[in-house]
Amino acid sequence: MKILTGNFRGRNIPLIPNPELRPTADKVRKAAFDTLQGYAEGKRVLDLYSGTGAMGLESLSQGAAYVRFVEQDREQARRIEALVKRWGFETSTDVDSMDALRAIDRAGFRKDSYDLVFMDAPYKSKRGEETLRAIADSGIVVKGGFVFLECGKSEILPEVMPPFKIVRDRRYGMTRVVVYQG
Repeated sequence: MKILTGNFRGRNIPLIPNPELRPTADKVRKAAFDTLQGYAEGKRVLDLYSGTGAMGLESLSQGAAYVRFVEQDREQARRIEALVKRWGFETSTDVDSMDALRAIDRAGFRKDSYDLVFMDAPYKSKRGEETLRAIADSGIVVKGGFVFLECGKSEILPEVMPPFKIVRDRRYGMTRVVVYQG
């Protein structure tokens, strides 16, 4: 796996085979960042269900000011931490090894705010709507901010979940990417 865009384009993201891990496909990552057209620069990003950390790392490559990675699997979280340290991003990142819903609750309690949220829950879990609702209820996304929700192509999601509404909905094979804006 490689960084596809920005200042660190071409750098490798180590991928250790894990049957529980389904990294975001290159074409989906590329489409997401093409859609953003440089929006990540200078922004605060939350990468939920981080896995390899590819979405947050792409954001950093495009000049994001800060990224919080949330990955429940401790070993994957350690790999992300090691990579951001090796690439010199440790002062502009945090890596939390915890459940995404718990992380959202904490962020709301701390009054954190994010311009951009990426979420890619395991497709089998069908946690897309539940996680989106938690984000909406927490108030952690700034007005006009975006939530990129990656899920299985058949997952049913609401058109509107105040303050969010769908601004883009695309399918890439078995993957569906729904972009909400608040």
